[in-house]
Amino acid sequence: MRTTRFLRPDMATALLWDGSALRGTTTSKAVAVAVPARYVSFRMEILPPAAEPALKAAARLRADRAFSPLGPVAIDALLPPARDGRCQVLLMALPKNTLEAIRKAAAAQGHTVDSIHVAELAVPTPEGGQVLINGDACLISLDRGQVTGIAALGPTQAPGFAASLIRERMRLGMSEKSAGGPAPGMAIDFLRPSVAAAQALLTRPGVRLAMLAAGVIVVIAAAIAFSVHDAVSERDAALAEAERLRPLAEALTTRRSDMKEIGPWLDKRDSLAPGIHALSKALPPGDAKEQIRLVRVRQSLGEDTIVEASANDRAGMLTYLERLRADPRVAFAEVRSSRSPSKEAKTVVFELLLRLQDATPAPAGTPSTTRPSAPKPATAAAGGRHAEA
Repeated sequence: MRTTRFLRPDMATALLWDGSALRGTTTSKAVAVAVPARYVSFRMEILPPAAEPALKAAARLRADRAFSPLGPVAIDALLPPARDGRCQVLLMALPKNTLEAIRKAAAAQGHTVDSIHVAELAVPTPEGGQVLINGDACLISLDRGQVTGIAALGPTQAPGFAASLIRERMRLGMSEKSAGGPAPGMAIDFLRPSVAAAQALLTRPGVRLAMLAAGVIVVIAAAIAFSVHDAVSERDAALAEAERLRPLAEALTTRRSDMKEIGPWLDKRDSLAPGIHALSKALPPGDAKEQIRLVRVRQSLGEDTIVEASANDRAGMLTYLERLRADPRVAFAEVRSSRSPSKEAKTVVFELLLRLQDATPAPAGTPSTTRPSAPKPATAAAGGRHAEA
């Protein structure tokens, strides 16, 4: 049993999968591959006695539910005859990524995979139930030739192997003199499982071709029907929208007529806030780097306009002042005061004095907001005393 060549009575020399490569030699193109039990998942299930097709279907359903956490797997089972009113079934699953790895390894060696088996179940079971394949031990419990339990123990040289063997014997209820028997799983083949479901109706070539043709016809008919429905729906929606907009169009026509009458009056009327208009016109565009922020504007009839504003820097403030002075409506514009909020910032907060061309002098007795004129120097009158301004 300790060999890289795996022999079975009814098959040619097989190759052994060690988890990463195929071991053994053979000259045949199509090869059988034996997979150690430690790469296979097992589960014992009790099923009621039934006909073979029903029993296979029940075993497949139980295996699908039991092995679903493993992801995509190939499922097979040992279905012995019923005893004592029940059938003890051994379910097994091999991940499909393992199957693909085996196929790729065989192709790299110039082989094609004909079948994939469980190595320990494809050879006779010795007395005591311990089967050795390429240094790996597996414990198989047989009862009158039927498998009642299986446990993969791993390499015999691994630490703690003896303790694992004793523990698994106790779990399976076996002794060192347990009866052996012939190979219980000679018919197992994960490429063609014995409990595989029948081919689905929709996966059969003839049915799929017929359904494809019928589907194309249905799609074309549905596309034509949808196109006609969409055209009719769009026409109805357009008519409904026209009826809804008819009163609005009539009202709009009336308002346009009114606007034509009052438009000339609006064009000729005086500006309600000429100072605000001049300040707004001199502002830079919204996307310009130079930004002016008007914080507060004080304006009274006949008085100068005082503006509190801020700029990104002094150059922006002076540019804004020059644009104001270039406005024909502005008679006088001057920065009365300016300061920076901090030594690190370039921002300038300033106060601006603005006077328009048609500004009316402030009434007598009304305090003006204009900037006071600078003190005039004292002059001496002939023969008189010096006067102070």
